[in-house]
Amino acid sequence: MKTRFFAIWGWQSFAMGMAVLFGFSQCSGAIPHLVMRLAHPPSEEIAKTAQRLHKEKALEKIEKFGKIAPEKFVYKTVKGLIREQSTPGLSGVLTMYGGYFTHSDKEGIVEFPLRHEAPKVYLVITPRLKLARLGEETISHMHVPKPKVIESKNDKATELKHDADFLKIYEGEKAKFYTLEQKKDKSEVDFWEIKETPIPETRRISKLSLVILANPRNFFVRTGDFMRNTTDHMVLPPVYMIGKKYNDRVLLSHLRLTRYFEEVEMSTQKAKSGEKEIVQKAIANS
Repeated sequence: MKTRFFAIWGWQSFAMGMAVLFGFSQCSGAIPHLVMRLAHPPSEEIAKTAQRLHKEKALEKIEKFGKIAPEKFVYKTVKGLIREQSTPGLSGVLTMYGGYFTHSDKEGIVEFPLRHEAPKVYLVITPRLKLARLGEETISHMHVPKPKVIESKNDKATELKHDADFLKIYEGEKAKFYTLEQKKDKSEVDFWEIKETPIPETRRISKLSLVILANPRNFFVRTGDFMRNTTDHMVLPPVYMIGKKYNDRVLLSHLRLTRYFEEVEMSTQKAKSGEKEIVQKAIANS
């Protein structure tokens, strides 16, 4: 398979780093974790974006250029600005899984207690989420709502102006759905198969889903086959964060929703790895 060993060293070093940091191999009896890391895009992706913008003469679309003529910018400057805009802070992204919610830390790490046994997980990236309730405190399922459309600026549209501005992020692709499945090849080598899948007609979100509440355009997920380190934990390949637009609004709009979920609590303890002292993290939720 052509893409299986793509960026193998970066992925293996990440998985090994997680094993050391969280003590995956040493924590006997520990709750298995579902771990995802938000990461900055690879340098080659940033370079491709800069080349495309330079070629298409689309520099005037970037706000930082203001009124200065695009031809006055050299390629190196363009590349630097693209890099600055496509490497946002990785913390504070709201995620949900298995009845829990948490926010990514400053390293982009997201952790949950692993709550399913199937060798796969669905990844959903959506800026809006609604809950179907059976009762006041009982949730039937989650689904991605259809985007609201305000066609004219009548009184109602004016009244909803703030929401209308916010809902612009739903134009085009309303949400992104991916399937990440653990597999073995003919040589019994473990790998991840990652595929983008259509939005379900019911718009329901499977209970096996890890949900990133954010603008889908802020993220880039590589599809294909990727090496996987075998552990008792489900450590997903990195998800690349290329922007943070509307993140604050998404967080504010879902404050009431989080009361239906339990927040992930982390505990830390110091341990020795050879001569070095490291800090191990563990999920404190029972």
